[in-house]
Amino acid sequence: MLDIQNYSSFIAAVVIFQLAPGPGTLAILNSTARNGIRAGLGAVLGTLLGNFFFMVAAVAGLAAVMNANPVSFQALQWLGAAYLCWIGVQLLRAQVDFDPAMQEIKKSARVHFRQAFTVSLTNPKVILFSSRSSRYFFGRTHPASRWAP
Repeated sequence: MLDIQNYSSFIAAVVIFQLAPGPGTLAILNSTARNGIRAGLGAVLGTLLGNFFFMVAAVAGLAAVMNANPVSFQALQWLGAAYLCWIGVQLLRAQVDFDPAMQEIKKSARVHFRQAFTVSLTNPKVILFSSRSSRYFFGRTHPASRWAP
């Protein structure tokens, strides 16, 4: 069990983290606005799974690896930046048609899930939060705390 020492602070930090706009929030808003609630929920699940992945990785020792090898952290940041640039280039290359009668092609919730999951995995904000926060919410004797820088 993860014996969170200050549960209310942990919940407050997670809520603030989720409310601060970032690439994950934009992916969710984009999916919902373009393809409806199902696509938005797919993006929410993808973002949550990506966040969960980093929380588990932080507990397993990712924070120690990133702290010991800053080049790997920078590589992950550059990978995230490259992915966001690739998404931007795809948007710029897309043909714009201002015909109001033309409908946008609907994408499945699975496509939006995959996109949001990828954005979440390459989001430095998620990496920093999950790797730096474990020592503040778990007891000093908990295994997750010894990995936190």
